Amino acid sequence: MYIQAPKILARIQVPVNISTEITLDRPASELKRKSDRVLLQECQLVAIHAHHFKIKEGKLFIEGVIETNMEFAAVENTSCTESYGDICHTTAQVPFKSCTHITFAEGNEPNLAQQQEQSTFLFTKPKHHGTMPSLRQFSNQSVYQHEPYCELVSYSMDEVVEEKGTGMKHEGSCHEKTFNILSKQIVLHLMIEVLQVQQIPLQQH
Repeated sequence: MYIQAPKILARIQVPVNISTEITLDRPASELKRKSDRVLLQECQLVAIHAHHFKIKEGKLFIEGVIETNMEFAAVENTSCTESYGDICHTTAQVPFKSCTHITFAEGNEPNLAQQQEQSTFLFTKPKHHGTMPSLRQFSNQSVYQHEPYCELVSYSMDEVVEEKGTGMKHEGSCHEKTFNILSKQIVLHLMIEVLQVQQIPLQQH
C-alpha cells in the first residue's frame, strides 16, 4: 500500500555572498540594536541530468530577502556639551539570490512525468527558402509529477558593517560624528531541504 506524502530528497548548505548598503532616513550617532530574519521566497529546481524519469543532478535557483529591524539613535541637535535626538526604528529588506549544484542520492531522486521526458526544439521559418531552418530556441523540457519545493531549515550570518556618511560639524572646535549609510558585507549560510510529494510505501505492522 502506498500513500502520497512529502519526501525529503536532499539537505544542502548554500552559502550566499551579499554586498549592500542601507540608507537611514535620519543621521544617526549609534546603532542600538538589530534583529534579522531570513525569508525564502523562491526555490526552483532545473534538471541537468535525468535517467529513467528520475533527476540525478540539477541546479537549484534560490531567491529571498533578509529582513533587518534596526533601532538607532538619531541626532537632531548637538553642542560641545550635549546632543539629543530620538530613538528611531526602521526595517530594511536586503534581497539575495543564488544558484547551486545539487546531486541526488539513489532512491531520493525527484520524479518526472513519464510522458514528458523529452527534448523540445523550436524552429522559425527559413530565412531563404532553404532546406535547413534557422534554430531559434532549444530547451530541455522537464515536467514533474509534483513540483519539488524547498524548506528553510536554519540559517546563520557572518557580516562586516561599516558606518558611512559625513560627520556633522558644529560651531566651535567640537563636532559629533554621525552616519546615515550602513555598508554591509554578508556571508549568509542557508540550510535547505528539497522535498517532493511522492508515493511512499506504507509500513505494515
